[in-house]
Amino acid sequence: MSSEILLLARLSKNFENLLLNSDNNHDMIINVGNESNCKTFYAHSLILSSQSEYFQTALSSDWIKKDGDKIIFDKPNVSPINFDIILKHLYCGTVSLNELTTSELLDLLSSTDEFMLPELMNFTESHLLSIADSWIKSDLIKIYLFARKFLECKNLQEFCVEKICENPESLFNSDDFINLSEEILINLLKRDYIKMKEVKIWEYVINWGTHKCSNNLSKKNVNEWKKENFDELWEIVKNLVELIRFNEISSESFSNAVRPYSLMFSREMYENLLWNYIKPQQTNKSPRNKKLQPAVGGFGFGQTTQPAAGGFGFSSTPPSGFGFGNRRR
Repeated sequence: MSSEILLLARLSKNFENLLLNSDNNHDMIINVGNESNCKTFYAHSLILSSQSEYFQTALSSDWIKKDGDKIIFDKPNVSPINFDIILKHLYCGTVSLNELTTSELLDLLSSTDEFMLPELMNFTESHLLSIADSWIKSDLIKIYLFARKFLECKNLQEFCVEKICENPESLFNSDDFINLSEEILINLLKRDYIKMKEVKIWEYVINWGTHKCSNNLSKKNVNEWKKENFDELWEIVKNLVELIRFNEISSESFSNAVRPYSLMFSREMYENLLWNYIKPQQTNKSPRNKKLQPAVGGFGFGQTTQPAAGGFGFSSTPPSGFGFGNRRR
């Protein structure tokens, strides 16, 4: 062990002793937690303000509460177990997270964000990833949604998304699904790898959209919908529908699952979808970057079961607007 490391270890130990014996020479009293789970900590304002931008700002405020020569600091929204870890991090630069539960680790992530401690946040994120086997089956969706609150937790977010793509039912069948933001679904549907049939993805998108509609539309009575119902649904799901890879949906599945919602599309869009079944496009490129190319020849189609304003006719070339390709599985 080098002399530099020995000196750092000794310095860390000295600060740890200072923390452990701070009840005799402290100038801060920190009350942490709520009535059912609370604890009082004793600390040194000079150390906290020098180690944390949060405390540097908080302790320079005119709103500091004092009792004699002691600064009184209350943090009811932080658990004692997590604040103990934060203090050890600020004093000693070393922490152990092995005894924390998954919920406590998530709580610690929130606390590190509030106290502006990026190093401890990164360490907590890395620890969560290292013990993923303990939570991936039971808490994958919970942790993914939680990690999305923090821009710094990109690695944890990406890990969760990859696992969701391997088992998308874990998200789509969860109680959280209908409350997901459009941004989350777009992030998923942009992926080339989703282990689910494309028609099922379409059905989940429609299910998500109908729950967002003002009339709480149900897929079961779609034949009774009015044009304004389709228009409202389109405004909700249009950014998601553009990411559906319709060429991976069979003509039979298209007829059963997509055709009932034909009134949702503009005439050009729906023609574009149907054209893929008349003259499929051959491409090895990602469908995210590939648009339908004009085809040669004339094709006529009759009305659909649920035509819009006189039915959908076809010109000799399909209109542009949707891309087609393969989702790798």
